Amino acid sequence: MVTLDYDGNVIAIVGGLGERTRASLNRAYSVTRQTGSTIKPIGAYALGVEYGLVNWSTMLNNSPLYQKQDMVIRDEDYCRKNGLMGLSDKQLRAYPNAWRSWPRNYGGNYGDNSDVPLWNGLARSLNTIAVRVGDLVGASNIFNFVYNTLQLNTLDPVNDVGLAQMVMGSQTHGVTPTALAAAFQIFYDGQYTTPHLYTRVLDRDGNIYLENNSTSYQALTPDTAYVMNRLLKNVLHSSVGTAGGCYPNPMAWKPLARPVPPATKRICGSWAARRTTLPPCGGATMHPMI
Repeated sequence: MVTLDYDGNVIAIVGGLGERTRASLNRAYSVTRQTGSTIKPIGAYALGVEYGLVNWSTMLNNSPLYQKQDMVIRDEDYCRKNGLMGLSDKQLRAYPNAWRSWPRNYGGNYGDNSDVPLWNGLARSLNTIAVRVGDLVGASNIFNFVYNTLQLNTLDPVNDVGLAQMVMGSQTHGVTPTALAAAFQIFYDGQYTTPHLYTRVLDRDGNIYLENNSTSYQALTPDTAYVMNRLLKNVLHSSVGTAGGCYPNPMAWKPLARPVPPATKRICGSWAARRTTLPPCGGATMHPMI
């Protein structure tokens, strides 16, 4: 787990649990993981709003971007069971059941084909809605933004430029919790500052021994940052949000005359997993993740 302020200062960091040894691995700073849905706001949604492609109430269809009959996305399970894995896409077109609709929402459903407002789709973390926004923005535009502007430079420039990677979060290596948490600071006033663990280190004579080389720049307009911050509040405070009802609503939906920076002063990112290995059937070991 890592906590930062909006100036890029790392306030707290926990890289693991248990007794610390010399070879301890800081999982918050040094280990990359796939982002999953956490990349949706900083990529597709933020740029969709920034580019003027979508807004708070844009209506989007809750259905797969690609249908089975479009023959775009392979059904890997079907191909594996029927010995079709080695076929090219052209050859596979002879097998209609070798394809599937994409994407699915959490729980395996493909949506209900209804039109929902963007705020609702984001609050419910609907993959069908996020992918439609990502398709409008373009996977390459999302990759360039998160890789270059938000400095998520552990992403793979060859294999991660796609909607599955840039919207659904199924990257080759992923990013560290520290880098991902730092990316979310843009939803304060649009500014990004590289995360840093120290400000300055002096020797005993008061001379500068180390000084951080953090940089700050505007990643989004303040207006986009404000809209995104409010959109993300719906995850917590709206009745349909994935965490709806779990947290009190400090704003109580009071109307504001003009955009103001949000009051929250901290960003926290966390990732959890079992550290021990479990021996499943056959004697092999695995590292289960949460």
